[in-house]
Amino acid sequence: DRKCATIIFLSFTLVYLVAYGLEKWSTQQAELTAVIDVRPPSLAGLATSGSRMILPKQKRFLLFPDHDTLPHHEYLKSSEELKNTTWVADLHHYLMTLNRNVTPHVNLVFADYKHRILVVNWVVAATLKVKPPLHNVLVLSLDQLLCNFLASSMLYMNHPPDITCIAAPVDTMLSSKGDNLWRASMMIRPIILRLINYWGFDVATYDSDAVVLKNPQTLFEKYTHDILSSASMWPDSQAEPWGFTLCAGAILYRATSATETFWRYLSNVTGRADQVSLNKALKNLNISWKETTKVSQVCSTDGWEGEADGGLRVYVFPQRLFCRRKCCSRFREGVYVVHPGGHHGDAGAKSDSLAWVNAWFVSVVTITNRS
Repeated sequence: DRKCATIIFLSFTLVYLVAYGLEKWSTQQAELTAVIDVRPPSLAGLATSGSRMILPKQKRFLLFPDHDTLPHHEYLKSSEELKNTTWVADLHHYLMTLNRNVTPHVNLVFADYKHRILVVNWVVAATLKVKPPLHNVLVLSLDQLLCNFLASSMLYMNHPPDITCIAAPVDTMLSSKGDNLWRASMMIRPIILRLINYWGFDVATYDSDAVVLKNPQTLFEKYTHDILSSASMWPDSQAEPWGFTLCAGAILYRATSATETFWRYLSNVTGRADQVSLNKALKNLNISWKETTKVSQVCSTDGWEGEADGGLRVYVFPQRLFCRRKCCSRFREGVYVVHPGGHHGDAGAKSDSLAWVNAWFVSVVTITNRS
């Protein structure tokens, strides 16, 4: 009898331990998923067909820009093809779930796997170092590799940032990208910005080496302009008459009727980079500036205000608030964004430039991809 009682006791104990272990494992898995899953929440009610996500009929997007109003539309796939891509569904769902009471706009970083270390540095700066941190941070990747890498990188952080990564592969958008991925990426960025504005959301977009040191939200709220931009000196042909150009690497587009006019006009402008197209479009919209000062000579302490056809109002921040290239060595206090730059495609040179202005916050060793 004693032996039977012992066996029964041990059996119940074993069952309890197994049940407890399964519950604990399940909890840990849920916690782990919450930490490493930086994709948008799954879309309820969606069926998948191969790699393509299909929206139920009643949830299909009825509102989509006319194809000829999208930037670089001559290189794009058809509107129907674009609407049926996974990334469009993910992007639309992400926007619909944003809490705009916390941050009224999307903070977008556009990059690919090649620039992964720069992206992690940007995320660490904007969401962990900056107080208060940036919210509604969206990384738009040209490949799935970057999203996978970011998910893996979050495991090494004590307090993983709240970000979302959406992969929008080039071949799902462009009918032919040729051999120049950088050129293709510069074509795709304004398409994404156009869509976000079209769906009614303001968006601030940053290059991965345009690092945020102070949260610019309260600064943005002081200005009611349709476009708020940092300053640059490229392209040279446009910098000459104005004394500066708008920098596409740190800029906010508000979803207004005037900005809609701007996007429609931009769709008919071509340029080898989105910054070229942006400044060309403003020139063709007859923008006039209240004052012009050579940025390269004075590393501006005052901003510029302009107005273009269609009532488009633009404000360009001075270098003392959004510094670019050599001006970043002059202004150290009170700077919101540092963008020292480097050769296009050279992540190493850009990281060195950021370290030079004390804007490098990660150790490469701690974010090695585990796959």
